[in-house]
Amino acid sequence: DVNLMNAAFAGGVSAFAVQTFFIGLIGYTTALVAQEYGAGHPERCRRAGVQALWVALLAWPLLLLCIPLAHWVFPRLGLPAAQVPPLLTFFDLLVGGSVLGLARGALGGYFSGLGRTRVVMVASLAAMLSNVGLSWVLIFGRFGLPALGIVGAAIGTLCASGIALGILAAAWFILPGPRV
Repeated sequence: DVNLMNAAFAGGVSAFAVQTFFIGLIGYTTALVAQEYGAGHPERCRRAGVQALWVALLAWPLLLLCIPLAHWVFPRLGLPAAQVPPLLTFFDLLVGGSVLGLARGALGGYFSGLGRTRVVMVASLAAMLSNVGLSWVLIFGRFGLPALGIVGAAIGTLCASGIALGILAAAWFILPGPRV
């Protein structure tokens, strides 16, 4: 259905757009960790990662405030009537779970700053593959699950982000800290 495709695109781009400031802010984690690591202060690297996680957590309530704003704005944009409800559903779910992606960015920035990009690559690859698989299962209702359509697409995306976050969090606790 073209309306659902358009709704998913517009909802996804809009959810990303409201997060971009915080994504960019958290993205500085890579530079901060690399700077501390390169300066011979490995004990400060974790602090930068924790601060980025705090930014992710504090950004989340602000992003949630965008949900009622979207419910006011999107119906007034002149979009096809059939497109607005699924667009809002997709947007609501993605913004509601945005803390997963922001925290993933914080931990990914930490590992990138240390030069441990393999950890980030493994987490990203797991997220990509699980997003494709989970979304297919949830959108079309495979393996005895109900077909959830656009809701399944959002849930698959959020679960994939959670999987990547889980991998990065496990690495945070398991891998030894930086040494100089």
